[in-house]
This record gives sequence, structure tokens and C-alpha cells, in this order.
Amino acid sequence: MDYDDMDDEDDRDIRPKRTLASTVVMPSIETKSREERIEEMNKTEKKEVTTRNRRMFSNLLMGTLTRFQKDEKKIQNVEKIQAEKQKEVEKRLEDKKREDREKIMAERQKLFDERREQEKELRALQRKKALIQYAEAKKEHYKLLRNFIQTQTKPTLFFAPAKHSMRSLELLKASEKAIDGLMELRQKELERELENSVDDDHQEHNTSGANEAEAGNSKEANTPRRRRDRSYSHSGDEDDHEKSPEPADGKEKSAEPEGVHENNDEDDAMGEEERIQPEEEPMDKDD
Repeated sequence: MDYDDMDDEDDRDIRPKRTLASTVVMPSIETKSREERIEEMNKTEKKEVTTRNRRMFSNLLMGTLTRFQKDEKKIQNVEKIQAEKQKEVEKRLEDKKREDREKIMAERQKLFDERREQEKELRALQRKKALIQYAEAKKEHYKLLRNFIQTQTKPTLFFAPAKHSMRSLELLKASEKAIDGLMELRQKELERELENSVDDDHQEHNTSGANEAEAGNSKEANTPRRRRDRSYSHSGDEDDHEKSPEPADGKEKSAEPEGVHENNDEDDAMGEEERIQPEEEPMDKDD
């Protein structure tokens, strides 16, 4: 190839080529400065950092809250279990206190019942003792009256002649029989009173076991009777004038004068007057 031909080809390449204008317009590219780019990058990094921080904080917070919730549930469960155990312990203590209190009350009630029974037995013994003492005193009194003749008039009088005759001896024997009958009557009354006192004690015991209130009422009801029993040892022949046995011959009635047991001085005075009275003449003795 010649050098001339090569030059011709280069010249053809250098010639401007024909072009057609395009309808597409390229936008203008705005160029940013270094500071703006750095500032924009900083803003982007800040947003990312903020987003990351928020995400980490939320994860940390949620984890902490979740852990706290779990711990709170555990604590609540533990507290619930402890509260139940504490309640059971308190219930056992309360039951034990109640049992102890009931036991103490039962023991006190038992001691009270035993004491009340002992008091009843003591009252019954005192009553029996008073009745027996009263009966013994009446018996001794009747023994003294057996030495005197009992009149048929009312109030009944007892006398003794200075010297006995056949008639006075018969009257004395009749009076002795009447006094013996009166002594037997008083002995039967004593036995009946003792039996009634035993029955009353059993009845009071059964009533007190069934109802405490009725036992208290029966105790109050027995108070006048106990006062009356205690007064037996101080009273005279208050009941003897109400009943008088028939004499042995069935014609003469005998009765015990009132106040003979108390007025022992009158009996002594009567003995002094008997030595002065004439034969077969009765001696008056106030009741």
C-alpha cells in the first residue's frame, strides 16, 4: 500500500459526519459541592444511627420488660404460694387456739359442774343432818313428856300429880301410848322427809344435766326450803300441834303443846309446882 492512499483514508475519517438532532433532551446534572455531600452523608448516617439506636433501645426495652414481666409473674407466684402457706399456718394456729379455748371451757364447765354437784351433796347432807338433829331433839322431848299426863282439852296440857292413884296411873299409861304413837309418827315423817330429799337431789341432778337454766331455777326454788330446814333446829314444836295420834283407849285425843321444846324453863317450873299441887289437880301450862 502506498503512503498516499493511507493519507486519503485518514482524511476521510477526519471529515465531520452528518448527524440528526434528537428530540430527547438530557436533564442537566447538578453538581454538588463537597460540603453538601458530606452534610448529606452525615444526615443519612444520623438517620441510620437513630434508627439503629431506636431499634436497639426498643429491643433492650422489650427484653427488659419481658424479663421484668417474667420475674413479676415468678414473684407473684411465689408470693401467692407464700400467702397460701401463711394462710394455712394461720388457720392451723386459729384452729389450735379454738381447740385450746374449747378445751379450757370444757374443763371449766366440768369443774363448775363438779363443784355444783359437791355443793348439792353438801346441802343434802346438811339437810339430812338438820332433820336428824330435829328428830333427835323431838325424841328427847317426847321422852320427857312420857312422865306426864295429857289432858283432853285444847290447848293440850301436861301435868303430874303429887301422888298417883289408879285413875292417874291409867291416864299416865294412856298418855305414854299416845306419846309413843306420836314418836312413831315423827319417825315415819323423818324417813319420808329423807326419802323426799334423796328424790329431790336426783331430780335436780337430772334437770341440771338437761337444762342449765332450769337447774338455776330449781336452786332458787330450794332456797326457802333450805332456810326452813335450817330453822328446824331453832324452832319449837311448830308441826306437832297439827297432828296428834289417837290414844290407846280410842276415846282420848293427844296432842303435843306448842313451844314445849323451847320453853324448858317452864318444864322446870312445872316440876316445882307439881310438889305443891294437890292430888288429881291438873297444872296449867301455857303453850
